[in-house]
Amino acid sequence: MKYLKNTFLVTACVAAVGLGAISAQAAQSNGFFGYLDGMYALKSNGEKTYQGYFPVPSIRPGDGFGIDGLVGMNLWDRWDAAVAGGYSELSRGKESNPSDPTDSFRVNESYSWHVDGTVGYNPEFGMGNVRLFAGLRLREWKHKFDLVRPRPVNCCALNTKAWGIGPLIGFDGNIPLNETFGFFGGAELAVLFGKRKFNRGPGTPNLATGNSSKTMVDVGAKAGVNIHLMDGVSAGVGYKVSLTTNTTFSNAGLFSGNNPSGNANRVIHGPFARISFDLPK
Repeated sequence: MKYLKNTFLVTACVAAVGLGAISAQAAQSNGFFGYLDGMYALKSNGEKTYQGYFPVPSIRPGDGFGIDGLVGMNLWDRWDAAVAGGYSELSRGKESNPSDPTDSFRVNESYSWHVDGTVGYNPEFGMGNVRLFAGLRLREWKHKFDLVRPRPVNCCALNTKAWGIGPLIGFDGNIPLNETFGFFGGAELAVLFGKRKFNRGPGTPNLATGNSSKTMVDVGAKAGVNIHLMDGVSAGVGYKVSLTTNTTFSNAGLFSGNNPSGNANRVIHGPFARISFDLPK
């Protein structure tokens, strides 16, 4: 939860700056827009990690939750600017050997956060509204892979952190069906350049720590149905999925005499609910 607290503080600071700018511009009759999403993340969340010795099976995290938000400001003509952020946290995964907790592994921690800054363009679209955007994304993923009952504590863990920053492109749009209901959706793609670091407990051979440069691909899509509540305010439900490559190792290399190796991806997907606003000029 300490990670969640720190992430909220960072996101709150970014949002405060964005809201301050929005408030100043709104006083000059520029409109603003945004949304807040909350999702349930399902268990099938990407590739598994192998402990590094037979016969213990591979494991991955459990289910979890995610939150995402965006605030934006209309600038001039069809252009706008926005800041966004999100946080996802997955629960502990299943034990690899429930009959013997002293020789059973699981993913004890898995979470991610990101912050975006984008500039958007809103072209004419006869069926509804669409926003094309481009900008920068900063993302971090962390995992802790450990014995269920380590002796001593943290003797045999593999902790990884992958982070990157890079260009982001995408689109968001909505198509009204009538005055009350409509469809919405979007997709995005980012290429992030950064590092993947690891550290292991003293009970594992070879390198205890290490890092290497990594390029991560971050791609996502969402779709749903919304209902108009009042002028400028809507609520909706839908489904979203996001994939980040190279977030951790596919082979932890514990007790095998090898260093961690391979690349494992992480997927966050599941149903979500949304509240959105769009206050025109």
